[in-house]
Amino acid sequence: MTLCIVVIVLFISYFAVKQKNIDKQKNQYSDDDFVSADKLEEPIIYSFPKNYAVIDIETTGLNYKDERIVEISAIKIRNREIQETAFDAYVSNAHVSPWLKANSEITQKMVLEKGGDFKDVMTQFKDFIGDDVLVGHNIGFDINFIRKYYKHFGLGQLSNKYVDTMLIGKYYANPEWENHKVSDYIENNTKINPKNLSQHMAIHDVEIENNIFNLEREILGENWVGQHLVSANWALPDLKVVE
Repeated sequence: MTLCIVVIVLFISYFAVKQKNIDKQKNQYSDDDFVSADKLEEPIIYSFPKNYAVIDIETTGLNYKDERIVEISAIKIRNREIQETAFDAYVSNAHVSPWLKANSEITQKMVLEKGGDFKDVMTQFKDFIGDDVLVGHNIGFDINFIRKYYKHFGLGQLSNKYVDTMLIGKYYANPEWENHKVSDYIENNTKINPKNLSQHMAIHDVEIENNIFNLEREILGENWVGQHLVSANWALPDLKVVE
């Protein structure tokens, strides 16, 4: 009987803390802090859809204007479950830069052996994601590169709705943290990388970032809906959808 009471108390305490976190976020900002829907130029959303695709890229460097995609990956989630079919491709003529060597386990040999024609890779990626909502961590970085190469190869627009787990964490789920890099999530919660996957390989990062998405959903609630903050504009893609 005593054990049952303890379990009930813990259960109630858990949901009380969760509701307190949600209430804290609701009261933290005023209406003036948000970008109204009619003025938001990007299709970014703040919610937790059941069906989506997680995307990630590895590049030769950080500046989309000068650097190139080396690896691009995506997984599909349906009704919260990861689907067996994943997309992972290297660009055959991509150079593994000193920056990428220092930050990833990707090698030039891997790129040469597994790489495909750049336009074919981007076309196949576009076909794989379809019109899914896209999820990623600091996804504005990825979108800049993808939009650049969609345009370069005449593949149309990347106008999918998308969720940025970094922004949800920074402004809503974990605002008390100083930093919100993927490595910070791994250090703070064992659920984020239980397989001990190496970071900065896109096919690994999509799985890790999906775990971040699920953790934030646990913190904020299944039906949580947020708004884009003016102070978060810095993380939006520089390259916009051209109507």
